[in-house]
Amino acid sequence: MKNKLSILPQEEAKEIKEELERTVSILASMVDLHWEGSLYEQLDTKLKFENTLYAFKNLILAESLIQPVIIELEDTHWIDSDSQEIIKVLTRNIDKYPIAIVSVSRYKDDGSKFKLDVDKNNPPAPFSKGDLDVGENRDTHLVHEIDLSYLSEEGIKTYGEQILNVGTEQCTVDEELVRFLKEKTNGNPFFIEQLLLDLKERGIIKKALEVYSLSTGSTVSSENVPSNITAVLISRLDRLKVGVKQVVQLFLRASQPAVQLICSS
Repeated sequence: MKNKLSILPQEEAKEIKEELERTVSILASMVDLHWEGSLYEQLDTKLKFENTLYAFKNLILAESLIQPVIIELEDTHWIDSDSQEIIKVLTRNIDKYPIAIVSVSRYKDDGSKFKLDVDKNNPPAPFSKGDLDVGENRDTHLVHEIDLSYLSEEGIKTYGEQILNVGTEQCTVDEELVRFLKEKTNGNPFFIEQLLLDLKERGIIKKALEVYSLSTGSTVSSENVPSNITAVLISRLDRLKVGVKQVVQLFLRASQPAVQLICSS
């Protein structure tokens, strides 16, 4: 990378190359490489963290001078505060660099949108007639937002059939069940998936004449239907066998996003 930066005509390439050389021990620490007397070893905890943020950003800037960079972030609604700080630093004053960050997240349980705390000092995006509406972000920083929104009743019906049908089944979901899912989940796809599986496991959903519906005589109330995604995940986890449940509980203490992995297995 340093050799490629050396032959680039951009004025900033020299500065970025020099910073790469200065922070090489900091970048190495990110992959658990350390040596005595390095810059990283001489810094206190606070300075190690701060220098790591800027060393990582400089590395991304260096790569972007060689070729455009796209960073993909999955499940950013789970993001921790340190990672959020990296995003804020990374998005500061990068309007001249070919860098794009693609962030995918779900709605919160209360129906509000999750938003990354990007740097507010970036210039506004150049918009044309065909550009996406970025709402409140439009006048402050270069952010394009694609809102997939919640599923309509038609979308819930189609998605529900994809979840409930096994193998070559072509069963449909009746309108009462669709309305029930709409009321309980507000059209949140992940909530719909987990709630459907929870109700099926508990026998509250039945299949008759190639149609899935709420079981006749089943008691469906606010007391026995989870009110949010966390509650439905806990409900499903509680029905695991004791040994499996204990393993999952240990795993979840280390990684909250693992809930989705376990429940989709």
